[in-house]
Amino acid sequence: MKSFVNVTQQIDELPLAVGELLAGVSPEVLQKNTIGILFCYSDMDAPELVSLLAQKASFPILGCTAIATMEHSQGFHDMAATLMVLTADDCTFASAVSGPITPQNVAEEIDKACYSVCQTLGEEPKFLFALPPYVLEIMLDEYASGFNRCCPGIPVLGGLPSYNAAGDQNLTFFGGEAYPDRLVLFAAGGNLRPVFSVQNVTSMDADRKRKVTQSKGNVIYRVGNQSFTDYLREVGLPVDS
Repeated sequence: MKSFVNVTQQIDELPLAVGELLAGVSPEVLQKNTIGILFCYSDMDAPELVSLLAQKASFPILGCTAIATMEHSQGFHDMAATLMVLTADDCTFASAVSGPITPQNVAEEIDKACYSVCQTLGEEPKFLFALPPYVLEIMLDEYASGFNRCCPGIPVLGGLPSYNAAGDQNLTFFGGEAYPDRLVLFAAGGNLRPVFSVQNVTSMDADRKRKVTQSKGNVIYRVGNQSFTDYLREVGLPVDS
């Protein structure tokens, strides 16, 4: 498998951004199967950017908004868009998008998207790449449980879109469209052997840890024998707003 990573800081001039993101990934250098993963600054005109990319690219692109990205050559990018292109003759890719996800239908939509992407791939995936929508009312456990139910034992990579909450949006991208409420997936098969490493960061701040003793969904009411707001005050975080 080969990969190409392009970064643009043209967050306002979208035709220039598209040109920079697709630089060096013309059909002549791509192999049999190709897919692109786009991360773009959340304050860009993301719907227009993904639409222009879909018109110019010869391969499917999915992705999400992000307040920042990191890549291997230039490091940290906090106002930019990044396109990673994977291409291979001996690997296969399939992608899918869910319908609009709500707290009531999240399990059903995960099942449908996983079934669709696995059927399209035509074999058991070696890994899944998943970008769920940011819906505050949905516990992230729902997605982990859903992937374990639909694709047991298959590694899942991915994460959530991010934004600055200052007039911009959390969005996922698929097929030239941007969505606030849809899960996007791609599955990879063929000549792949995923390898993972996990590292933990520890500190001496164990005295700040508390057990959640009362909660409902994503809302925490009490930790230990304290209200959650009292706990936040104790560790020095502002709670007035």
